[in-house]
Amino acid sequence: GFIYYCRKKRNFVETNSCGLEVYNIDHSSAPFLLGNKIYLSDSVTEDMRKYAICHEYCHYKHGDMFWNIIRYFVLAVNFYNPIVWYAFVLSEQDCELACDESVLKMFGSEQSVEYGKVLLNLLSNKSLGKHDFYLSTTMHGRNKRFMKERIVKLLSVKSLVTLLLTAVFAVLSAFWSLSQSGMRQIFINDLTNFLITRSTFK
Repeated sequence: GFIYYCRKKRNFVETNSCGLEVYNIDHSSAPFLLGNKIYLSDSVTEDMRKYAICHEYCHYKHGDMFWNIIRYFVLAVNFYNPIVWYAFVLSEQDCELACDESVLKMFGSEQSVEYGKVLLNLLSNKSLGKHDFYLSTTMHGRNKRFMKERIVKLLSVKSLVTLLLTAVFAVLSAFWSLSQSGMRQIFINDLTNFLITRSTFK
């Protein structure tokens, strides 16, 4: 099934300093951890790569693959119990939040905006959570609503304003570049940088 698909479609990239093998794969759920292997999609840029690898390493370090199996086993035995379903969801979310916290401890809290941008980029994936292999661990979790909550929780108010301004003006710049002159694009870029700088130093 999915494990065979990964073995067939993956391309080896490196073995990182933690001893985990990193692969590129054409799959909408990437990045994810499967066993001791980290899978990244082609859409993961160089700026995103270090955070994605670190996040999946934290899943590996926390033993989340094992806890995934335990969660699904308990759910299968108690599928009729709504409390177990609720506990299942909360436990899965706690795993993601714990990894977010660990990533920021490794890189420093000052990198929260950059890490938030990575989550925001994953949030823009229209197929988020639709093709997951559920015994793997994924950086984006299982739904977009929880992704939004994670971004808000890991950022301070000031950092969140900076991230939102970056996202809004990036969209505006992309739209205007299709319909306006080069001078207008330069103006938008300058305005974006100015507002981000102001929000950072407030």
